[in-house]
Amino acid sequence: MMFGRFIVDAKYRTGVHYGLTDKRISILSGYFKRKIENVPLKDLGEITISTKSDGSGTIILKPAQLIYNWKTASYFHSATQFVSTQLEFIPNVKLIYDEILAAQKDAKNRP
Repeated sequence: MMFGRFIVDAKYRTGVHYGLTDKRISILSGYFKRKIENVPLKDLGEITISTKSDGSGTIILKPAQLIYNWKTASYFHSATQFVSTQLEFIPNVKLIYDEILAAQKDAKNRP
């Protein structure tokens, strides 16, 4: 049972691709059914990194802020409605992390 999970997980990871533009981070995922998730750089809050000894790792993207909705008496994330999106199994993760930070800074300074 556990071995089958690793096969499915490995197949899933081969179908995940990440892209970075001057406005967003795009995540194309899904082995059987394709899904595209776009995370606007202007909506990003904290970005954290987890690095392994070989230089690969994970980048965790968190939303900028919570907004209170008085109609439903609940909090929600601004614009994107995402909760901590992760870019996983990134080789040379520090380089990509630095590129995301630079793109985020440029996006927030742009009108």
